[in-house]
Amino acid sequence: MTESNEPSLIEGKVFLTTILFLGALIFVAGFASYYIPAGTFEEVAKQGKQIKVYKAAQATPIPIWKIALSPILCLTGKNGPKIIVLILFILLIGGSFSIMNKSGALPAILAKFATQFADKKTLFLCMNVGVFMLLGASLGIMEEIVPMILFFVPIAYRMGWDSVTGLAIPFLSAGFGFAAAMFNPFTVGTAQKLAELPLFSGLWLRALFFAITLLMVLGYLLYYTRKIEKDPTKSPTYELDQKRKLQSTEGQDIEEVANPGKITVYLLVCFALVAGVVFGGTQISILQELAFPIIALIFLIMGFGVGLLAQIGIGQTFKHFLKGLADFAPAIVLILMAASVGYMIEIGNVMPTILHKTSQYVGGMG
Repeated sequence: MTESNEPSLIEGKVFLTTILFLGALIFVAGFASYYIPAGTFEEVAKQGKQIKVYKAAQATPIPIWKIALSPILCLTGKNGPKIIVLILFILLIGGSFSIMNKSGALPAILAKFATQFADKKTLFLCMNVGVFMLLGASLGIMEEIVPMILFFVPIAYRMGWDSVTGLAIPFLSAGFGFAAAMFNPFTVGTAQKLAELPLFSGLWLRALFFAITLLMVLGYLLYYTRKIEKDPTKSPTYELDQKRKLQSTEGQDIEEVANPGKITVYLLVCFALVAGVVFGGTQISILQELAFPIIALIFLIMGFGVGLLAQIGIGQTFKHFLKGLADFAPAIVLILMAASVGYMIEIGNVMPTILHKTSQYVGGMG
């Protein structure tokens, strides 16, 4: 099987722009500790209830060296373990998808899938947007959607759309679903419990808001995809998409891949396991904490399993896996820089003050 010279996951210009933007945010967050008073929330008993009360705290200005090293120091903060798990999650998924892509199995299966919906593009879009919005609204999934982007971008290419659409179908839909949650146990459920309201009361109002949001998302995506179909150059990622299309393994047919039927069944089983973990996380608290590592492990097994079923050999399988790790390596830098913004706010103790002042301002408006 021939190697494809894929472009890197993050283009140089985009990567540099993002680095500069995040770097600016880091310094703004760091220097905020010099100008915004530090504060904290303390729990006190009031009328038999535990409530949090804002109290001013001693100023903790962050030294310049800490601001500069925050992308590394953030790993020592309270969210350090979560950041490490997220990085491993991204890397393992990247390596696994590289195996599935370079083996020819994923492009071939996606080609067959896209062909079946070639004349039903509107149905395909509406169906998937609805599913991902429901997942966001009911299970509160967001980060777990990331692997699906790697499936939907190539499908979007084959449908005559762009990578923006491939990103929007799973991720934008889940995000709007999360925002318009009907019975998300982690947002609606927790808030109603704290407010001592009946669980999921007022569902009819949230369902109405969800339906309106769904129609808005569908309306915009249908408008956008039709605009791209008429004139692909109107896509903001047109040039990048052309490079990726030319340098991908799109031309492979399902018949050229060994054991296509077994691979398809194997992938369906793996995705069923992922769905089980995501749903189980809403019911079992310990599973919620372990969801990321378990999903990453499933994708790792999925990738190597596809490599073996496609009969590309152990050596080639490992080679493709390492190539996937390298392709996703720049994402680690961005994750660390984004996490360091929160780390600056955390150790500067400015967030309680910001929240307190904001609540006072909003309360004064009423």
